Amino acid sequence: MRRAAPEVLATARSQRWDPAEVIRILLEEEIKGRDEATRRNHRWLAQLPSGKTFDSWRETDSSIPAPTQHALMTLEWISRAENLAVDRPSGTGKSHLAEALANKAIDEGMKVCWFTLESLTARLGRATVAKAVAKITRCDLIIIDDIGMLPSGQAAAEAFYRVIDAAYERRSVIVTSNLHPSASTRSCPGHWPPPPSTGSFTTRTSSSPKAPACG
Repeated sequence: MRRAAPEVLATARSQRWDPAEVIRILLEEEIKGRDEATRRNHRWLAQLPSGKTFDSWRETDSSIPAPTQHALMTLEWISRAENLAVDRPSGTGKSHLAEALANKAIDEGMKVCWFTLESLTARLGRATVAKAVAKITRCDLIIIDDIGMLPSGQAAAEAFYRVIDAAYERRSVIVTSNLHPSASTRSCPGHWPPPPSTGSFTTRTSSSPKAPACG
């Protein structure tokens, strides 16, 4: 409001606006300014890796069916606390899709958390686990990107499980991986535990996951 006030008042005087109209315009500018500040703060807190959005997303280059892409872009599945698991080889746009959805969610006023499995493990290792998980699950959308890119062990599996278990039916989670879920039981000691939803592209929730046995 402070930045807009001089211009609004000058226009109001020159065009002889009604006082009620001046107040309405100033209040709209105040709300707009607060919304923009909130989005900037949410984007900073999310720590998204590269700023990719749907502006640079090529729908026809993706193997995801166009209707599924359009359904994901509505973000309605987030309000239903549904999950998205994306398993494809490296370089096929998994992270781009996840980040574009994250940016769109932030634009809609949602809180987003972005992690790799390694950064998630580090986050839970720096603080009391319960407090860290509680803070993470205050986000509307939690993204864990590129599971399987690097080897991981029991600590990573436990961190993943803790967040998934706490978020179940309360928050939406996007998991991207270069491994198919069917390979997870074979590679869990060096890679990742199963995601909360299985399948290449899904926005459905499943039964509560059990703690992975990766000892």
